[in-house]
Amino acid sequence: MPLSASSWFIVATCVDRYASSSTSARIRSFSQVKVSQRVVCDRQLTIMLIVQFLLFQISSLPISIQRIYAQITIDEIKSSQRIQIEIFFVEVVNYTAFTNTTTPFYMFIHLQRQANVEPI
Repeated sequence: MPLSASSWFIVATCVDRYASSSTSARIRSFSQVKVSQRVVCDRQLTIMLIVQFLLFQISSLPISIQRIYAQITIDEIKSSQRIQIEIFFVEVVNYTAFTNTTTPFYMFIHLQRQANVEPI
């Protein structure tokens, strides 16, 4: 559930970003936040959102492939070696699925502007 919720939040963010920056007043009216009424060109956030979306898509692809493969081969009789290989593949796929939740943190840390850091 948490992984699917985070993917829907990313989709909602993309839709809101599109609605707030649209040239059409009708589409802009879908975005209800006061800040989104003004069209602000913030390239850094847009780049971060695009990179996050692409990384999410790339890291979600293996789990989809693994689940399709598991459903196709569910009725086959498998050797112990094949079962061990499939278990290893499932573990690798689960690891990539869990990186979806940590990727935004590291991406935001590395892409933030250094001007925000003030010396003590």
